[in-house]
Amino acid sequence: MKFRVFFKDEATAIVAGYHPCGKCMREHFILFKEGKIIPGDIETTKKNVDFL
Repeated sequence: MKFRVFFKDEATAIVAGYHPCGKCMREHFILFKEGKIIPGDIETTKKNVDFL
């Protein structure tokens, strides 16, 4: 796809200001929508989720 961007891991993408894909990473996208994954703020995101 034209707008797909890939990273080494999810933490790197979050630091770069990206959020999980709503289609292929649905569970993590829901956490983003709930405000638990915060693009650009890896420290707060790490406090909110247990997989980073």
